[in-house]
Amino acid sequence: MPVPRARRKIPRPVVGVLIFLLFLLITQTVYIRLVLFSRLEVDEDGEKQQLEGQKLWRLRAQLDTFRKRLDNYESEDSQRASPSLSLCCKNALTCKEKLKNCKTDADERGADLLHLNVSDMMLEQELSSQAYWLVIAIPTVRRTNKTGRVEIDYLTNTLDALKENLPVSANDPLWGKVKIVVYNNNAGAHKVFERNKERLASEIHFDFDDNKFPTPDKDASKKDEGSGAVPGYRVRQQTRDVVTTMRYIIKNYKFSYFLFMEDDFELCSHGFDAIRYLLDRATLYHGDWIAIRASYGLNGIFLQAQDVDKLANYFEQHQARRPPDHLIVEWFAGETKQAQKDKGDRVNIGFRYNLW
Repeated sequence: MPVPRARRKIPRPVVGVLIFLLFLLITQTVYIRLVLFSRLEVDEDGEKQQLEGQKLWRLRAQLDTFRKRLDNYESEDSQRASPSLSLCCKNALTCKEKLKNCKTDADERGADLLHLNVSDMMLEQELSSQAYWLVIAIPTVRRTNKTGRVEIDYLTNTLDALKENLPVSANDPLWGKVKIVVYNNNAGAHKVFERNKERLASEIHFDFDDNKFPTPDKDASKKDEGSGAVPGYRVRQQTRDVVTTMRYIIKNYKFSYFLFMEDDFELCSHGFDAIRYLLDRATLYHGDWIAIRASYGLNGIFLQAQDVDKLANYFEQHQARRPPDHLIVEWFAGETKQAQKDKGDRVNIGFRYNLW
């Protein structure tokens, strides 16, 4: 039998070198493959970017083409519609100019209106801030003798008697707190009224005005003379004149107390001292009273501000039934259900002295 040869062992250092060379070969192979793969990817990305750039360029070219075509269409349309279009443009410009002018006018008028509103507000505030202690109402009419040719002057003496009793200094507590309203119910025909209006124009305690809006007569066609108890058309006219005067004062003045006066009664000396005394004493003793009488007829009757409108309505409603100097007693005495409702449990007072 043949004798087997003994295997030669490879030395360990050689084996280590071989293994190291094999490791280098494998590492180099892997590195080369990775580098090649990355280069392929970069080349693919570049090709993709190039393709996208070409597509974008084509889209831009198409967009420019479409814009040119659109401009051509618009120019053709404008050429076709140029006459009507130019006319429309002219009309539009004209309307725009008119609108601008209207806006300017509106702004100017708005400014004027604002100025007027501010002035009215200031006047209203000034009026509302001036609260009078006492307003004296004197309705007046033209008076003549029996022939009707000669005008009789009662009004001048009446106003002079009031003027003599008014405060003469701003240091007086009543200075500017009393207003005497002379109300002319014969506008344009009352010469005595016109003379006194001019004479007392500078007096702060006097106001003069004409009855421009008389209270209408519901029975204007009725010209009856009436009797002592039933008023005729002249007495009804007198009642309506009183009503108009009262409503004029309510509308134009703010006050605490109201006084009826007729145009032919002269106030006694120191009359305002007595008036201040009786109003203060009545309020102190009775609180909320309905009326104070210090004369006769329709003269010298004091009311509080809140009752003036109630009495004016009562006068107008019952003018055909009784004269005004009868109606006022009926009202403050509570002789009817309506009057009793206005009166309530308040007292009416008679001053022991006649001040006129």
